[in-house]
Amino acid sequence: MLTKSLPSLTFEKVSLADARLILHPLELAAPTLQLRGTPPSSSLKLTGNAARWVVGLPAFVRPLALARKYPRVANALAEAWGNASKFEAQLDSYLIDDRGNRLGFPVEVAKDLMDLKAYFDQQRLTTKVERRIVMTPTDGMPPTNRPAPSVYQGTNN
Repeated sequence: MLTKSLPSLTFEKVSLADARLILHPLELAAPTLQLRGTPPSSSLKLTGNAARWVVGLPAFVRPLALARKYPRVANALAEAWGNASKFEAQLDSYLIDDRGNRLGFPVEVAKDLMDLKAYFDQQRLTTKVERRIVMTPTDGMPPTNRPAPSVYQGTNN
């Protein structure tokens, strides 16, 4: 009888709080204090898309305090994640006070945002470096504009 072995599963150690957030993101997302009328329901709870985004990030950068205390912000960042310029603008809008009158985030949420910024910047830099390594100086040039090979005719070099 021929048996096929299954590939092994890898596990990542997480805290109990992280596991609860991953398994029950909508139940754990705490509503934020609202000052401007009735907020849409998407700003009170973490969306499924945002929960998948949080879980998909490496454990050291998961914005768990942000997801719990400010689900509206986590939802907006998760929505922008696929577009680098949109994500960067969105994240910067939370990190930089353009109005001059914001109180700021609690320390653990600010740390989550700064960790996301550092991770995003590192990922973007890594991607740019990898592209430079893979590309040769003539990549992307039309064939007629490529430099001629450095082989001299008539010599035995």
